[in-house]
Amino acid sequence: MATNYATQYQEALDQPFKTRLSFERLYSYDLTSTRNFRFVRGKTIEISTLSVGGMVDVDRDNIAWASRNHSNTWEAYTLGHDREFSTAIDPADIDETNMVYSVANISSTFLREELIPEMDKYMASKLYADIDASAVDIDATPITDGDSALGVFDSLMEEMDNKEVPYEGRVCYVIPAVHRFLKDALSASRSLGRTTSTTDVNRIINRLDEVELVKVAPQRMKSSYDFTEGAVPAVGAEQIQMIIAHPEAIIAPFKIDQALVDEPTAASKGKYPYYQRQYWDVFVLSQKVDGVQINAVA
Repeated sequence: MATNYATQYQEALDQPFKTRLSFERLYSYDLTSTRNFRFVRGKTIEISTLSVGGMVDVDRDNIAWASRNHSNTWEAYTLGHDREFSTAIDPADIDETNMVYSVANISSTFLREELIPEMDKYMASKLYADIDASAVDIDATPITDGDSALGVFDSLMEEMDNKEVPYEGRVCYVIPAVHRFLKDALSASRSLGRTTSTTDVNRIINRLDEVELVKVAPQRMKSSYDFTEGAVPAVGAEQIQMIIAHPEAIIAPFKIDQALVDEPTAASKGKYPYYQRQYWDVFVLSQKVDGVQINAVA
């Protein structure tokens, strides 16, 4: 009988997703929290959208009965990222490699070096694809120094401000070079702020402090990937330099999350069959596309 390690060892398997240690971290973890939805027709989910009407002037001369002034609709999204990994582990290899080939080591290495990076890559590329297909423009300004980094940051933040995207909860994902530009600009602004109280200095400090800056390796921030085996940048993929996102604009539903190991049997020729499957997807909600702003260059 197969043991579902994803269930039995949930805490152990979750830990690499939440840690902030180098490449073991799922950088996009803050965007993977799921919201209310319902599964319909197998791999399709529906998200509920509630809308209400606005206020009108009071009629002091007449009595009018209230009528329905709200509506509820369901919007459908279909999951499409169904991925698997399998291998056979020979007990002789476990013994002869001094436990290097153990199930635990193979599982943790797969999580750290394949699954977690692929989840980040899919998140970034799917956000890019959804925004590219929407009415929201993708900023194409090259970021080469602190001034251009702040300019792009301010521009993307202003777009969200204009669309009334909540300030609280915004996260800014940037590649290391852009992160350095922004941190240097923030440090310089604070130093300048000790000797002058200009509006520009206060603006820079406050805006950067409003969001969490998350530094992400550039190979995890491409506009598209080839998922034939693993996840490698697709031919012609753009380099995403910055994503500012509000988690409420995104949903990342999981349908299947499995990590299974069978005991050796005659059918498996004495080996431990190991199988892992992740069936999930990422969607920018059509009613909240302004909650994701992207800068990318060729």
